[in-house]
Amino acid sequence: MELAPHDPGSKLLRPDEPELDLYTIPSHSSWFSWDEIHETERIALKEYFDGSSISRTPKTYKEYRDFIISKYREDPSRKLTFTEVRKSLVGDVSLLHKVFNFLEKWGLINFSANLGVNGGFGIEGEERV
Repeated sequence: MELAPHDPGSKLLRPDEPELDLYTIPSHSSWFSWDEIHETERIALKEYFDGSSISRTPKTYKEYRDFIISKYREDPSRKLTFTEVRKSLVGDVSLLHKVFNFLEKWGLINFSANLGVNGGFGIEGEERV
């Protein structure tokens, strides 16, 4: 591994490490992990995890969740609407809406957009992930 010459004002350059984007989420959502489905999600959205349908699976849920969050992160300063999401995803509209509302309730989407619109939720409780 090669590092750039020492310069106190510059960051270390590591060509083998991708640049990471940081997003603000509320501290009460610190349970969230991009790579896993947390128990909070399993409890709130049982229909994807109870095995009652071949179309409502953990895989489907994670695809919906990841798409919605990624769509929001394209422009976190702008509030993502359910209508925008619905136009891009195929599936049961009421279940999609339930996932959208869950993500919005926990501040995983529309958190930064809401900060600008409503004057803030309180900067004290923010985390960078």
